[in-house]
Amino acid sequence: MRVLPALVVLGMFIAGCAQVSQVVDEPVFGAAEGKIEDASPVEVEITPLTNSVAATLNAREARRRVLQVGGGRAAEVTAATLLSVTPLPTLDPIPYRIGVGDTLSLARFITARGFTDDIAREQVVTSSSKVSADGSILFIETGRISIEGLTLAEARELAANALIRNGIDPRFQLEVSGFNSQSVALITESAEPAGGAGVSVTVSETTKGTGSYPIVERPLSLRELLVQAGLTLQSDSIQVVRVSREGKVYAMPLAHVFDGATPEYYLTGGDLVRISTYGFARDVAYAFGGGSQPLVMPIGAERVHLADALFSEGGVLASPASRKREIYLLRGRAPIRAYHLDANDPARVSVATLLELRPNDIVFAATKPIYEAGTFLSLINPFRALLTGVTNQ
Repeated sequence: MRVLPALVVLGMFIAGCAQVSQVVDEPVFGAAEGKIEDASPVEVEITPLTNSVAATLNAREARRRVLQVGGGRAAEVTAATLLSVTPLPTLDPIPYRIGVGDTLSLARFITARGFTDDIAREQVVTSSSKVSADGSILFIETGRISIEGLTLAEARELAANALIRNGIDPRFQLEVSGFNSQSVALITESAEPAGGAGVSVTVSETTKGTGSYPIVERPLSLRELLVQAGLTLQSDSIQVVRVSREGKVYAMPLAHVFDGATPEYYLTGGDLVRISTYGFARDVAYAFGGGSQPLVMPIGAERVHLADALFSEGGVLASPASRKREIYLLRGRAPIRAYHLDANDPARVSVATLLELRPNDIVFAATKPIYEAGTFLSLINPFRALLTGVTNQ
């Protein structure tokens, strides 16, 4: 009486395993039809995953939701929008031009004789003057000279001519002792994210560099300005530098400015430099199947690759039940594009290190029907023990 049910159950179990084996042994997505069999048909396009396919996919910029730190509004942008470079046209040092408010010092070398020993001695007589509102400067020895907008070399030439014209020894030195007419304004966004929920970015103190930086005789480059302001690169966000000059805006990532291969961009008086920080919204990709634990992989500023889903601890290839020749990357809707990878071929696995994952990608691995003899026996052993018990009675 008790043997029959046990045998029936065993037969049903083995038959069930055979059916499961028959089903999962077929490709997960019917390659011939290119469709998933479901109650509601879903169109799927299957493409072998090769290096050229990965390069094409990587070249397509993913639209990412970002929140400007301190800006208060989220917006969808492409990485290319923020990472594109509109460079400043000034790659050569800009000579300083004298402006209203600058202070100049005139040092004249004169020969004077002593009252007692009648020995000729060299003396230096120094005087200073500030450039007035009309752009001129006044020294007793030279008279009034209009020098606004001139370089220091041009101003020296005018001063030399004035001294000679006035019959004065033209040995002199003219220097700018007070650089007051030109400056560059630097504005950094607020260090606190406005409405920062759902934004993956660690914001350092960026407001300390905000202020005005004088232009002096030594040319000031954009890189030097940012270093003076204490700006540092943040690995989990995109920082964009925008320079406004004469109605035009030049934009580039902060990482580009600090890149050693980037030329020096020089600033001039009146430039407005603004630093904006963009934090990525918390987008994710998913990986499951093949008996592995489902993975949720955050996608932020750093690139995440298919290899991260396959080889990370608990990844789809870490499970012995994964069917390595049936790995798929699912992307898009209507149709879903399934990029197929045969991970049994070591030569093809290398493409996983190249392909970048995008938000809402799904990495899926098929499951082996019965992936090793030990597993099959472990399933059968309880029934063997039951049958042995029944037979001994």
